Amino acid sequence: MLMIYVLLLVGIFLLYIGADYLIKGAIYLGLKLKISPAFLGIFVIGCGTSFPELLVSLSSAANNHLAIAYGNIIGSNIFNVLIIMGLILSFSAVVVKKTTNTDIIFLLLSNILFLIFFFVTGINLFTGSILLVCLAGSLLLSFKSNKDGYEEELTVNHILPNILIIVWFIVLGFIALFSGSSLLIDSSIAIARNFGMSEKIIGLTIVALGTSLPELASSIVAIMKKESDIAVFNILGSNIFNVTAIPGIIGIMKPYNLGSQFLLDGIFFAIALIILSGVLLKYKNIVIPKYLGILSLFLYGAYNFFMFT
Repeated sequence: MLMIYVLLLVGIFLLYIGADYLIKGAIYLGLKLKISPAFLGIFVIGCGTSFPELLVSLSSAANNHLAIAYGNIIGSNIFNVLIIMGLILSFSAVVVKKTTNTDIIFLLLSNILFLIFFFVTGINLFTGSILLVCLAGSLLLSFKSNKDGYEEELTVNHILPNILIIVWFIVLGFIALFSGSSLLIDSSIAIARNFGMSEKIIGLTIVALGTSLPELASSIVAIMKKESDIAVFNILGSNIFNVTAIPGIIGIMKPYNLGSQFLLDGIFFAIALIILSGVLLKYKNIVIPKYLGILSLFLYGAYNFFMFT
């Protein structure tokens, strides 16, 4: 049992290292290719850090552990907003300088479609395909609407690495994130099962927390590097990816309807969506109030209280 806890700590360490390399590489890539911080945060970092969720959910679905797969999707999005964004807003002055209505529209559209499909019609070949089309559309339109890249001037003291080195930074970051996530998730599930937790609870808590740590680590590193935009866009991109790519592929693989098992979780999922979209709509170019972060943390505590009682 001691070795499981050691692997847990190694996984957390790899997550931080991976996030550090990923953020460095992404910022360099943005400067090199003049990619906007919004598109970079949403689709390079946001979707990239959500790959652990994708891998774990697909593996769970393939092994007929659908409660873990969907619990991971719902739990990760709740964790991303109420805990990760809650912590960021509570302890740092976050200013979202550039976001477009297109990104917010796709955030709302993708999440609302997911909720309707998951709780009403079920996610199958047809509804899963719609979610995948929604992801592709959000990627293309976000790229077009976020044309302005970094405006930072490159000086002699800010010489960018070669593009191959930049790509290597990003690749190493992803490898470390995947390895860390795998170690953390496997050890967490072993610990949870040792305490007799159900698959649904494992998916909503242990696995969701484990697969969300790349987003947490990446957001913290982004804040430390004075890139608050990237931290928030990371959560936005991860949110969209989690409710489109993952259930879309699972729906094609294993059509099923588990909505009745997740009614409480669906309520807090919707609350998290309202908070995230409200922050992006209302607070542009101004500091986001810290009380919203504290409120988010309180809501996550309330969610766990209702879930375990």
